[in-house]
Amino acid sequence: MKILLENDLVGIIAIVLCLLVAVLGMLLVASNLKRKEDGFGPNSTRAFAISLFVPIVIVAAVVSDLGSEAIATLLGTLAGYIFSKTGEDK
Repeated sequence: MKILLENDLVGIIAIVLCLLVAVLGMLLVASNLKRKEDGFGPNSTRAFAISLFVPIVIVAAVVSDLGSEAIATLLGTLAGYIFSKTGEDK
């Protein structure tokens, strides 16, 4: 796999922005849990995973030479994870 990030300003900006989005997403989920005084359950785990996985997929699409099929597979996996139901959601 060839990395396309050799002094590429766009790639560096994308990585920094995605890291900021991931940290901001995790902080928002944590503050929401604290505000609601809720426990850490399947929905909060799902929210944390989404806030980490989406920026990782974006960075992988920008920085590496993954094909569009691989990116679509990762996004499809994310969609399946978001819309799946756990046993406790019934």
